[in-house]
Amino acid sequence: LTLVEKDPRSNALLAKASAIVWASTWRMVRPYFETQTGRRLEPGLSVLVRVQVSYSAVYGLSLVIYDIDPSFTVGELELARRRTIARLEAEGMFNMNAQLPLAPLPRRLAVISSATAAGYRDFRRHLDGNEFGFRFRTQLFQAVMQGKEAPASIIAALDAVAARAGEFDAVLILRGGGGAMDLVCFDDYELAVNVAQFPLPVLTAIGHDHDYHIIDQVAHT
Repeated sequence: LTLVEKDPRSNALLAKASAIVWASTWRMVRPYFETQTGRRLEPGLSVLVRVQVSYSAVYGLSLVIYDIDPSFTVGELELARRRTIARLEAEGMFNMNAQLPLAPLPRRLAVISSATAAGYRDFRRHLDGNEFGFRFRTQLFQAVMQGKEAPASIIAALDAVAARAGEFDAVLILRGGGGAMDLVCFDDYELAVNVAQFPLPVLTAIGHDHDYHIIDQVAHT
């Protein structure tokens, strides 16, 4: 693999080095990292690794990885989250969507979720079985709800809803519970901007009741 360091502001490449993880080490490092962080080791993560510098006349200089510190990656994600919040606050995004009027009984609901998600099934069960007998019209706009593809997928779903904004009273973004790293996509800056500026009230229900993400903060409710 290749280890790189990038400028946090411009994303320009500052340093690069070839690295190796032997299979015997990988069998220990990988499950330890994933258990501690709830996230797979994948391109784009900031990691702190312990290495041994190795030189081969044939293969050149390389770094042999033999340990990893998961707490560093978790800390980097929290710092990124705080920077995103500060940027959104400076840009006046936090109250934009909350200022939109919401109908006393929003009946026409665009729902962004996955058809197979437990959170979406729970939502339908409670909505259809509400004790007051209210009837709602919902339409599902499917999106990827975790991982690095999720922000772009949810933004695409929001664009599809916006093209038919006159048909709905509100848009709901639903995702059931999961590990903290499964939900980190809901702290994405571009996704938060799209939610904040959306022309309809956005209601979010993400994770368990103790989970609170950036798009929850910029949403209407």
